[in-house]
Amino acid sequence: MTPVTSFRTAFAAAFFAPVAAEAHASDQAFVLLLPTGVYTAVGVLVVAATVLLIARSPDRLARAWAAYAPLQVPGGQLWLSGLSAAVLAVLLLSGVLGSR
Repeated sequence: MTPVTSFRTAFAAAFFAPVAAEAHASDQAFVLLLPTGVYTAVGVLVVAATVLLIARSPDRLARAWAAYAPLQVPGGQLWLSGLSAAVLAVLLLSGVLGSR
């Protein structure tokens, strides 16, 4: 058995070994009520600022990043763009229809 294999075996045994769950429960529940309206508004502002910052960034920044991009898609980027749009649509839909 090589050292790498023995390390993987030991890691898997330690990670997946059943252990007792440590938890504490009391008779009264503590509920922290946050001002979610404020956090939602600030989150929207941060996302809008990020989009504006990216939109106003110079083209040379995008070209420099593209030169080091680890994901090079053979055959074009149309399907990857469509997949990204679909994932974004699902995330937006889950945010709108999700529980609050």
